[in-house]
Amino acid sequence: MVNLKRVTSSAEKTDGVVRKAWLLGIGVCVIAFEEIQTQFTKINDGNIRLFNQLVAKGEEYSSDSTTIISNETREETAVEKRVAEVRKQLGLDTKSNQAKIAELSQRVDELTQALNKLS
Repeated sequence: MVNLKRVTSSAEKTDGVVRKAWLLGIGVCVIAFEEIQTQFTKINDGNIRLFNQLVAKGEEYSSDSTTIISNETREETAVEKRVAEVRKQLGLDTKSNQAKIAELSQRVDELTQALNKLS
């Protein structure tokens, strides 16, 4: 009977130790999960803050660059108009040159046909 009490007592003690070990493992998992969740939240908040800063800088740069590009485009357009005027005054207008070439090509074709008829 004494052995039975000792075995029962040992089993209860062992059961208590096993249960505490089990609870310890669960506690470790819960604490680790909470720590990971806290770190993730910190990282995520930092990323959101960084993302918003980058977007703000991008918008700022975009508006500045749009103004610069708009001014440069106006300057290029004015320069292109002036170059076109000078080319036209010098007789280097490509549109009129192309028309002249087409007219001369047609005239050469007509003369070639006339020569072919004479031969």
